[in-house]
Order: sequence, then structure tokens, then C-alpha cells
Amino acid sequence: MSDTESVPESGSEPGPEAAADQGWTAEKALAEWNRITAELDEAKSTYEAAIAPAAEAYKATTAPLEEQRQDLEAWFMTHAETVGVDEFASDAGKVTISTRESPKIDNADSFFAWVAETNNAALLQKRISVTQFREFQKANPESVPPGVVVEVDRSAKFKPA
Repeated sequence: MSDTESVPESGSEPGPEAAADQGWTAEKALAEWNRITAELDEAKSTYEAAIAPAAEAYKATTAPLEEQRQDLEAWFMTHAETVGVDEFASDAGKVTISTRESPKIDNADSFFAWVAETNNAALLQKRISVTQFREFQKANPESVPPGVVVEVDRSAKFKPA
């Protein structure tokens, strides 16, 4: 087959095996990618145009209700604090106040010095900095630190001409 022959008809599903059987070339495969992408874009545009009015109506209806709910949540928090409880109830329902703390490092030098001094390494997470690992690999392309496994995820991205 030559690069100038037509691509498969819409609706065909050329997989890797079919591509080999059809004598695909890079030019034909890219043209097929363009055709499929155009069909997907058209389907998405049609879908978005169809739901846009409903989505706008939904937002118009729910936005003030969400704001009212946020105001009530703030009132619940203030009321619970004022009366000194974490939950309260009535015939209409029950409110339970929960608190979740998220510690963040404000001064890394001070924190890590304290961790080393007090041997509190259990406060640290066991993960590697991707940015620093990439820098390490630039300097040491054939080396991986002990205990580290590199998972590779490959994908193909297409950019139309």
C-alpha cells in the first residue's frame, strides 16, 4: 500500500493487529488519528451545546441554595462553639462538628533539625521527591539510589499539524 491510499471508513476499529494487516504507514495512522479526533470533538461539541442550557439553569437554581447552606454551616459551627458541644440535634436533624488537623511545615530547617535532634523520623513520610530524583538522574544517568524502583508509564500524545 502507498501513503496516498485512503484511510479506513468511519466506524472501523483498526487495532495494532489490523494496522499491521492493512500495511499502515505513519502518514495513514496520523490521518486516521485526525479523523477520529475530529469525530470525538464534534460529538463533544454537540453534547456540550445540548446540555449548556440545562447546566446554566442548574447553576442558577443551585448557587443561591449552596450559599445558604454554607451560611447555615457557619452558623452550626458558631452555635456549637458557643454552647460548647460537638453535636446537637432537634426533631429536624442532627449536626456533628468534626475537626481535622493538617500540619504543614512552616520552617523546614528548624523542623528537620528538631527531627534529627530528637530522633522523631516517624513524623516524616516515606516518599521521594520527584524533582530531586530527576536532578539526581541527570547527574547520574545510570544510577538509582538503593531501595528505589522507577516505574515508567509511556503514552503517545498527538498534536495535529
